Amino acid sequence: MNKKLFPLIYTKNIKNSIKEKSILCLENSYFHIFKITIENVINKEDRILQIEDKLEIIFPEYHDSDDFILRYEILEKSEDIEKIVIYILNSKKLKNLNILDARTKYAIPAILPSFFIVREYKQHPNFYNFDISDNCLVISKYSNFKLEDINIFQININLDDFSYSNIINTFLANIEVNFDIVFTGKKIDFSVLELENKKYNFFEVHNITLNNKNYINFLPENLRKKYFLYYTESKYLILFFIFLILTIFFSIFLYLKISKAEKILSNLENENSYLEKSNKELRDEIAEFEKNFLNLYENKKDNEANNFKISSLLNSLLLLIPRDISIQNLEYDGTKIISLTGTSSKLESINIFLRNIENCDRTKLENHDYIIKKENFIEFKLEIIFKDF
Repeated sequence: MNKKLFPLIYTKNIKNSIKEKSILCLENSYFHIFKITIENVINKEDRILQIEDKLEIIFPEYHDSDDFILRYEILEKSEDIEKIVIYILNSKKLKNLNILDARTKYAIPAILPSFFIVREYKQHPNFYNFDISDNCLVISKYSNFKLEDINIFQININLDDFSYSNIINTFLANIEVNFDIVFTGKKIDFSVLELENKKYNFFEVHNITLNNKNYINFLPENLRKKYFLYYTESKYLILFFIFLILTIFFSIFLYLKISKAEKILSNLENENSYLEKSNKELRDEIAEFEKNFLNLYENKKDNEANNFKISSLLNSLLLLIPRDISIQNLEYDGTKIISLTGTSSKLESINIFLRNIENCDRTKLENHDYIIKKENFIEFKLEIIFKDF
């Protein structure tokens, strides 16, 4: 049911996917590639917003368009910045094939670019990949099987082998000695390349394991829902079925136990019906007394517990707040959420506060309303959940 290994097909043999589920491999000319750097990333949503802000400048065609599919990878990450490579699939080129239509007849669980195929290369952890199509060249550098850098060269006319050699030879001259050279895509004449004393080969694959974390799927989200089982790790499916079987077994076991207990209870109730009837009034009075007593006890207990928890909650919160932050307003909803408004002269202090909240075992950032820079200070508002409250 959960087949992981799929044949690789291309647009020229797309009809093969009607009979058998296949992964569509698109030439690099279908894609736009950009490298950007963004700062002070708070979460995934914030990262997407910053990426889209950059695209408004470097690729304005993307704005408010359904003709592109955006994906990205993080090349390098530090506390303050992220270096990201953006991949944009130009889906307009696929519309005449009806691949992305919700009613498509093709069975395609994933779409991958041709320059991802080299990630199946296992002969050496360090390598350069030259992925060639008729009018595009993508050059990628991998260190320890991890993408380190990527460049794209697009030309509006078909390139001959000599034209490719000018670009490729420029990179070959600076390739480190401990790196392999791997060619994918269109085959060209290697004799025009400066490959002397270099380890190189042409690499191709015919099948791809879909759950390989090396790949980013460019299939639109509305179509991915049809194939969600194929993206799930086998071990998780096995665990799920084991859990399901155990649940059914224990449900049957509990049902039999409960049925037996109910039968015994029914017999006892019949035997004691006469006594219950004669003592009903007395039991009612005792029950009413117990109810009133329990209500008083629970109210007293809840009040004492809440007072203690609120005091503990505020003490925990004070430990998370950097010295540079001043709390202007604090609201408690009576359950487990505190809404607070504060100010600081430094954005870094606010970032430290946010990290303290996320790193604390007792707290979680529920909602980050805003951070506004004013004339002499920075104001922010957020909501915090106390997990063990």
